[in-house]
Amino acid sequence: KITSVIVGAMLTGMGLGMILRAASTSGGLDIVGIYFAKKSPGLSVGKIAIIVNTTIYIISALLFDLSTAIYSLIYSVLTSSIMDYFHLQNRNSSAFIITKNMNINTSIINELKRGTTIMDGIGGYTKEGTKIILTAVSKYQKRDLNRIIQENDPGAFVIYSENCEVLGHFEKRFDE
Repeated sequence: KITSVIVGAMLTGMGLGMILRAASTSGGLDIVGIYFAKKSPGLSVGKIAIIVNTTIYIISALLFDLSTAIYSLIYSVLTSSIMDYFHLQNRNSSAFIITKNMNINTSIINELKRGTTIMDGIGGYTKEGTKIILTAVSKYQKRDLNRIIQENDPGAFVIYSENCEVLGHFEKRFDE
């Protein structure tokens, strides 16, 4: 039974994560999860599903069969965790872009609707002045950011920090 629960949860979690990645929904709890994840930055669709399903399974364990409730809880937690892993909206990247072309900054603000911080820099080897643009993007936007950089300055030097925690005004967008 436990093997079936684990394999089923893995397949379901991957499928649900891909559905959410495609800016779609399977209906039901996904819609509630997306709503609350937009309202509270610390929540994700999977965390909402775990909270709701755990409540239901605890009540079910008290009223009905304990072993079925435990298997269901294991399935739900694994499915939701894997779904969150595949749903890239929950992963952010920060990017340090070292460039002389400020069109990159304009494009980030206009196309990605993300804020930037610009710092003056000096090349350690060349001793030439340069600009350092710092921005935070969702994993959905990383591909677009790479395109913007390549279009404006193919020689730019970029450092990504994956899965960074972003505090402050960083809007989660589920329509990207």
